[in-house]
Amino acid sequence: MKQTGMIMIEVLVSLVVLAIGILGLASLQAYSLRATQSSYLRSVATDLASSLSEQVQANRAKTIASQDAGGDAKYYGTGAPTLPKAPDYARFTCSVNASTHHFECENATGYTPESSANSTALARTELGYWLDLVAASLPLGTSGGAVICRDTSPDDGSEPVLDSTAADFAAKTGCLASNNGSYASAPYVIKIWWQDEKPTKANPTPDLMRFALTIS
Repeated sequence: MKQTGMIMIEVLVSLVVLAIGILGLASLQAYSLRATQSSYLRSVATDLASSLSEQVQANRAKTIASQDAGGDAKYYGTGAPTLPKAPDYARFTCSVNASTHHFECENATGYTPESSANSTALARTELGYWLDLVAASLPLGTSGGAVICRDTSPDDGSEPVLDSTAADFAAKTGCLASNNGSYASAPYVIKIWWQDEKPTKANPTPDLMRFALTIS
């Protein structure tokens, strides 16, 4: 009986050790899945920012090409017309259309584009489509999203504000307001915020992750 009791104790101890090991592996697996998901979402944000960057640069390149099309005499001679400029993506105000449920962008209050009407309309349309893509590709939660703005310190900002004239625009996005003295010379910055974790009862509003890309 004594030997049988010892065997039972050994079996129980072995089961406890095995259970602890299984729990450890489960925790490691859960951590690995979270890390993989986090890495995937960041790569998605990187791709999204790169795609908008390419659109902005392409629109700017088209403007430069149109400036050069007529040669120096056309643009720098006597009575030369004013050179067209690329649209300022940071001066658009975007919101979701209640009927179509898609983003639409307009010129911000007080902004008169110096670019051509076609170039400006194209930029607004591209930005609206891009914001739709961001919303469809990342878990934004209630306060995530994206902006393109002008900024000299891209690694800041807590959440997006899609109206560059809003009073809390600079404070929340970390971007420069259009009346800031450094605005005109500052580069474009694309900022994207998303939720890395699913909301839970214990944490209904997880912290937002942020990715920023400066367009040179």
